[in-house]
Amino acid sequence: MKRKLFITGVAGAIILGGAIGVGAVSSEPAISFEKAKEAAVNQVNGTIESIELEEDDGLLKYDIEVNGSDRGDDKEVEVDATSGKVMNVEDDRDDDDRDDRVNKQVNISHEKAINIALKSVPGKVTEAELDDDGYYEIEVQHNNQEVELKVDADSGKILGKEID
Repeated sequence: MKRKLFITGVAGAIILGGAIGVGAVSSEPAISFEKAKEAAVNQVNGTIESIELEEDDGLLKYDIEVNGSDRGDDKEVEVDATSGKVMNVEDDRDDDDRDDRVNKQVNISHEKAINIALKSVPGKVTEAELDDDGYYEIEVQHNNQEVELKVDADSGKILGKEID
């Protein structure tokens, strides 16, 4: 009887330990793209250029590029995808590219472009970036596949869809 109890207790401890371990390495963010963008803009005044969900040394985080209101005042903001706290802010100046780029106003926001993409391909957005050519590149995880959509930044029309 004691042996059965001991074996049951050990098995339970192994199962519980495995469940805790799986929860600790979850690849699902606790906060949404919108909450991460809000945290970045609250930290650095400007407009979101791109946002990407990535795992770095076991830590799930959002890398967010923010175009500052002043020319050359671009920042990269890292937001913890579990807590929503800003982890790091650094200058994001790529002088060769940024000096030639013209800050162009677009009709479609990041949020609207993401919603358009998700209506076309339901899933989890892993990256959304405004390209210099006037469209958003949005990557969506759908049925264990990565789908890249191009959404026109002025009209909202889907210009292309590529499945990896």
